[in-house]
Amino acid sequence: SEQVDKALAVLRKGREVLPNDKEMALGEMQLLINSGKSDEAKSGIQKALQQDPNNKLLHYYLGIVAFRLNQYEEARTAFSKSIELDPEFFDAYSQLASVYAVEVDNINKEIKETPDTKANSAKRSQLVQKRTKAAETAIPYFERAEKVKAPDTEALVD
Repeated sequence: SEQVDKALAVLRKGREVLPNDKEMALGEMQLLINSGKSDEAKSGIQKALQQDPNNKLLHYYLGIVAFRLNQYEEARTAFSKSIELDPEFFDAYSQLASVYAVEVDNINKEIKETPDTKANSAKRSQLVQKRTKAAETAIPYFERAEKVKAPDTEALVD
């Protein structure tokens, strides 16, 4: 939209004036993510991570973008890195659990689409095992998110 483009232009002008301002860079990434410009956001986040590899929010945002692009392995890795950097980061736990939950849902769809025949018995059995493993993996992250509780909101990305 025109408003998003104007806001991006202001942020980018600000970054030219203050190139080392991390908050301005994070603001630009948030705006790109929230406006659906995932590819552009991902590129900017990866560039920012080269300069600031221990920034939990950059890893978190990378996870958000990868998740939106259905790049689940990359999303898991990014959210896990955020958690490694801040073991109390509620949003990262919640999103990591959500990645696994979406994978469980996708496996459920695949099971439903696989006819329940003798010929498909082994495949369906493997899918059920895969679903069970993904669900079991997600549970501790949901539980940890519950224990950590949501702060006032550090990451302003849904």
